[in-house]
Amino acid sequence: MVSTIRKAVCVGILGLVAFAAVGDSVPAGTVADIEERTRPFGELCLEGDDCGGVQAPAPVVAQAAGRSGAEVYTLRCHVCHEGGLNNAPKTGDADAWQPRLEKGMDELLRTTKEGLNLMPAMGTCMSCTDAELRAAIEHMTGVPGDGN
Repeated sequence: MVSTIRKAVCVGILGLVAFAAVGDSVPAGTVADIEERTRPFGELCLEGDDCGGVQAPAPVVAQAAGRSGAEVYTLRCHVCHEGGLNNAPKTGDADAWQPRLEKGMDELLRTTKEGLNLMPAMGTCMSCTDAELRAAIEHMTGVPGDGN
């Protein structure tokens, strides 16, 4: 019983201390300072949005110019195509790539860009150009493009 009373008294005292600390007013000038420091400094304006007459700039995508197929493959494609993860055709496996190659390089490029089954769009290389993706496909298949 005495222990329960001590706990209640301690909790009560802590409550009063907390109330007193929170109940104190903020020093003069501080509220305005806080409001000034935490006010929004701008607005998010996406390309194509009406931003109060200001045109949002086009996004800038930094990328290396003209990466080789081997570079793109090493950067993104090898994760799945090296070992055939999730049934991805393995790099250099002519039998696995043959049915895909029969559809033509344009179709391979299209499915690479759009994604297919568990492969995400662009093979996760969102900064890759069509030429770089095509070079990566050629690297994996071991077959140069058909010119389309």
